[in-house]
Amino acid sequence: MTAEKFPAANRRIEFPALPRCCPVECGGDSEEAGVREPRKRFDRTENGEDVPFSEQRKRKKSFHRGETVNYTPSREEFASDTFLQDYLLKGWMPSAPFISRETKITAFGSCFATNITKHLLGLGYNLASKREPNIYISSISDGMVNTAAILGQFEWALEDKKQPVNLWHGFKAEGFGYDEDIRVRTRDVFLTTEFFIITLGLSEVWYDEQTGGTFWRAVPEESFDATRHKFRVQSMEETKAHIAEIHRLIRKHVPDAKVLFTVSPIPLAATFRPVGCLSANSVSKAIIRAALDEFVRSQPDELNSSCSIFPRWRFSNSPSPTPGAAISAIRTAMSSKRSCRPSKRHFARGNAH
Repeated sequence: MTAEKFPAANRRIEFPALPRCCPVECGGDSEEAGVREPRKRFDRTENGEDVPFSEQRKRKKSFHRGETVNYTPSREEFASDTFLQDYLLKGWMPSAPFISRETKITAFGSCFATNITKHLLGLGYNLASKREPNIYISSISDGMVNTAAILGQFEWALEDKKQPVNLWHGFKAEGFGYDEDIRVRTRDVFLTTEFFIITLGLSEVWYDEQTGGTFWRAVPEESFDATRHKFRVQSMEETKAHIAEIHRLIRKHVPDAKVLFTVSPIPLAATFRPVGCLSANSVSKAIIRAALDEFVRSQPDELNSSCSIFPRWRFSNSPSPTPGAAISAIRTAMSSKRSCRPSKRHFARGNAH
């Protein structure tokens, strides 16, 4: 279809002024006569002092704000040398560094795990992928993209829990068997790990309705059976339960290990839902991030000491003051050569993709 058939497609769309987003006065934009005016960045005090917008917000009080209040950054604050510490990392950082190049680190999960591993290896850190390169969490460390798949590795290795068959497949749909030697070697890696980095990728999963098992990635095309292989989006409650069980197993078997959870910033390249991929990606990531936040809030004694969150996803999805900053964030999120998607040639794609 051409633009001529839809002449409005070439017109600039004028959006009405938006209402304030919260009942707390925040020095927002003027909306007189329905026209949005530029936000005042400075104000003058009686003695002629220029007051930055960030300070204006703190001085204006109409509503009680409690003991803790953290504001969204102004345009000027995006350029601050302490922007990351003040607006993205605040509340999520340990009091001091706690790993060295001798620390035994195990990183696996979604696509982001490979990027972390390569970076740390390049800096000379001690990664499980180098100590045991042929176990599954090393050879396909970025292929376990959902919480059920990650939990399955801990259950299998640490408690010898039998997993439903034919669920573990690589990037070309090749099968990974339940090899006892690999299980024992994975167990030994887990038991000697001092620092776990677990990257959580997505909430969209394919599962076997007969066994209840969840696939690592998707269903191989040659074995897809519409009567038993189904697609769904994991709930926040289910995701939180998986995270809690991963944490419980680590505390049971490796009580002194530290754990860092992170949500991968790498977006979905395709969704199996009948909605646009961009909105599906937002939902998929938000489910994981909300579940993770609820879990760590239930562990206040461990937060930022033995159990932490690295808010990497927020780096790529935080509000930007300029289009250029937004583009830069998107490029950062998509900088990996491998995105979180099954290969079109090897996996069944269902009805919606």
